[in-house]
Amino acid sequence: MKNEGRHRFILLFSALLVLIGLITFAGVVSANTHFGHRGSMQRLDEGEIIDGPAVFTGTNISIDGAIEGTAFAIGEDIRVNGDINGSLFALGQRLFIAGEVTGNIYGAAEIVVMNGQNESEVFLAGESVVIEEQAEIGRDLFAAGINIRVEGEVPRHLYAAGESVLLTHSIGGDVFAAIEQLTLTDDAVIEGNLSYDSPNEAQIPTGATVAGQADWTETDSWNVRRTMHRTMSTQTRWLLRFLWVVGNILSALLVWLIFKLISRDFWVDTIWPIADQPLKTLGTGLLLLLLTPLVAGLLMITLIGIPIGGILLLLYGISLYLSKIILALFIGASLFRLFNRTEGNNEFLLVLSGLIILEILLVISVLNAITALVIAVTGLGALLLSRRNGLPETSKAVR
Repeated sequence: MKNEGRHRFILLFSALLVLIGLITFAGVVSANTHFGHRGSMQRLDEGEIIDGPAVFTGTNISIDGAIEGTAFAIGEDIRVNGDINGSLFALGQRLFIAGEVTGNIYGAAEIVVMNGQNESEVFLAGESVVIEEQAEIGRDLFAAGINIRVEGEVPRHLYAAGESVLLTHSIGGDVFAAIEQLTLTDDAVIEGNLSYDSPNEAQIPTGATVAGQADWTETDSWNVRRTMHRTMSTQTRWLLRFLWVVGNILSALLVWLIFKLISRDFWVDTIWPIADQPLKTLGTGLLLLLLTPLVAGLLMITLIGIPIGGILLLLYGISLYLSKIILALFIGASLFRLFNRTEGNNEFLLVLSGLIILEILLVISVLNAITALVIAVTGLGALLLSRRNGLPETSKAVR
């Protein structure tokens, strides 16, 4: 770390750490199994058109053709030059977006560069995040990183979290930022309000324009743990909470995708006990939740039992994380059935819908503990019963 300021932002923006931490998975995803009706790909040549969802994994990924649907890209060097008629999820070491994406863009990499077009929201995280002058963003921009440079136009609001943020163009709405240093150039224009938390006052030259109110909340870089909650504005706390939720959803989707690549029907085959045997699922899950740590602790009393207990705790932790995805898929499928939308359902949309609902419940203070308990109990019970009994012919949970 270069200085204490970097420690401050690593502490403040835990969502950024979650997103960049996902990059670790990029080199370990196998491209040998199937997703939907096609295997994972490493490139899509110019002129090719495929239906999504499309999955790209490998060291060097190049998307030069067109995709009708959602695109996932997980690798080291990712270049998106083609058109995506849907959302883009990208995780890597270097990410370059030069094509047109009609849906949301979710990207995390050490280096992120965007000079393409987008018609919706853009969420980017990395050590270096650059929005070049040619870039066209459809709505809001959410950027988290050590160094952020916004040279292109943002038509609505900008939410930024980083050590250094540079604005050189027009922001059509408000700017909310938590940074070490905010700098505007002479050509920078903020059509709305500027609200930022920082130990340093923003560098705003006389040529720059801030049409609305400029609100600076001074923070102390040297006493972060003691003062960050007290000094952060309400807008910043909501920004951090939102980024944390987005990070949780992205990490869960990545885990869902990895298991989907390994076993196409893993998730569908796991959720049937929730619908077919709800009471047994809850009872089994509650026993596992309470007894597993106890059994692991007893095993670790003896020298020979330490590795066994450690493995048991590791599996316990993994199962708890999978529980949220399992319950999310069940909630999404139930929600779609409720509205009589059962034909042609996309598992990705089911999981995403359920994750959004669960994350909203988890940030509500009066419901988060109950929600977390339901997730753990339901997921653990479904995992054990589905692996133990297999999928019954009568189960119609999401099929």
